[in-house]
Amino acid sequence: MQSRSHRPYRSLNQGYSLYELIFCGGLLATMMSMALPSLSHFTESKKLDTAVIQIQRTLSLARSNAISHGKTVLVCPLATQNYRNCVKSQKRNSRWEYGWLVFVDNDENNELNNNDLILRQFETSKSISLIFNQNGSLRFFADGSSRSAGFYLCSKSSKELKHLKLLHSGRTRLVNNLNSGTLKLCKNKLNHD
Repeated sequence: MQSRSHRPYRSLNQGYSLYELIFCGGLLATMMSMALPSLSHFTESKKLDTAVIQIQRTLSLARSNAISHGKTVLVCPLATQNYRNCVKSQKRNSRWEYGWLVFVDNDENNELNNNDLILRQFETSKSISLIFNQNGSLRFFADGSSRSAGFYLCSKSSKELKHLKLLHSGRTRLVNNLNSGTLKLCKNKLNHD
């Protein structure tokens, strides 16, 4: 007569005990609570990177159109969400909270009107602060040059500060230096605007 061997594995129709389910649920909850803060930081960092790329594309678009049209191209912050309303006199270190507009200034009066050609409108994220460190709008001339300027970008929950520097040649460079005063300015603008 053959003896029945004891099976070490449970049969398929037994299922899991309540204790096993509670233990696995608790383990899963603990792992998720450890992963969420780093995932949040990763998400904020990617939002900042995306905003930097968007500004770089904006400046590249403005520069290339200034060269191809042989005219001044302006990048101006929007006063409201209305795409035909640029800020008239922007102060230094103002936040571009409604987005910005790129247009060919056909009549060379440094203002948007019916004679000008709108190239593109950009929206900004509510969770990102975009600060332009100069007065007025940004102009690209027919040779592709511009004045030296910069953009500071930060978010509410990140300790990162991105600084995109516009050189006189019209090209951009990302500067990776953390200035606590500039980061504080950027976050203050985000929280109070």
